[in-house]
Amino acid sequence: MNGRVHRRGRGALDAWTTPAVMKKGRPAQVLHVLARPGTAGRLRELILAETGTLGVRQTVRTRAVAPRRTRNVEIDGVSVRVKHGPFGVKAEYDDASAAPRRTGLPLRAVAERARRRAEEAPGDHLDLPDHPDRSTKEDGTP
Repeated sequence: MNGRVHRRGRGALDAWTTPAVMKKGRPAQVLHVLARPGTAGRLRELILAETGTLGVRQTVRTRAVAPRRTRNVEIDGVSVRVKHGPFGVKAEYDDASAAPRRTGLPLRAVAERARRRAEEAPGDHLDLPDHPDRSTKEDGTP
């Protein structure tokens, strides 16, 4: 289910499941969905339609996002986006996880090479424009 929340373009920022034990000892999965307020209704309807649940608990939370910038680096001919934040540099997971198929390198090696290449590259990486998914206010609105 959490994959469908992302693939269908319904606006989830993230989705994950947590194993749980319900009343009478029944095993279950708790679906968590992180969304902006404007997409919560659509996602709630998707969850109700696709899971068979009889209810959805919804909580409004605030979100603090560290400032970050992105840039592309080349790893063996494959472009990998790298995020620069105030506390470090990190390869974008989607790009890094796709690169091993084309490079033959393990995911860890791709991520580490991308991080090193970004740190070694000349220029002020923090002058790059904001990543479009990260330009939100604390309440999640654009």
